[in-house]
Amino acid sequence: MRTSSTNVLMIGIAISDICTMLTTIYKHKQLVDIENPECVTSTLKYKIYMDLVAWSFHDHFRRCSSWMGVLMATVRLVIMKKTTANRHQNWSKPPIGYCLTALVFCVSAILSSFYSSRFLIVENRTFSLPINCAEYQDVTSRPPYSVMLTPLFSFDNMIVLRVYVMFDAIVTKVI
Repeated sequence: MRTSSTNVLMIGIAISDICTMLTTIYKHKQLVDIENPECVTSTLKYKIYMDLVAWSFHDHFRRCSSWMGVLMATVRLVIMKKTTANRHQNWSKPPIGYCLTALVFCVSAILSSFYSSRFLIVENRTFSLPINCAEYQDVTSRPPYSVMLTPLFSFDNMIVLRVYVMFDAIVTKVI
């Protein structure tokens, strides 16, 4: 199975898809609001952390899967088009697949970590939940723990959050 770089990338895609499925199952079984991470509330602090990690992992593995699919197609194209070129002969060997998989996981982890840092866990909040949370829970209730945007992401009409979401949409969701 690990005899070519495309097989290694397919293994990486399979692992990413399995992890995405597991986080989706967790979200549907455990979360109050499966649509919006801004609506995470709980009576237990560790549950808030688990929910935010689930959101982050879901985003991370979904991104990894799509990026590795594009890289697999690129590697196959290079192998087919440049089979006679000496500098492209190693592209079909497994170490290239391992390197590309590790690169994708690392870059995606950096993006997911940055995006996850947008939340600040607050206790006994004094503000109401966003209106988009009303479909699944009472927005006027006061649960002991909830999340809010950090000052960096809420600064200047949420410009940092908007730039990140636009960047993520272009490099991930369009793929």
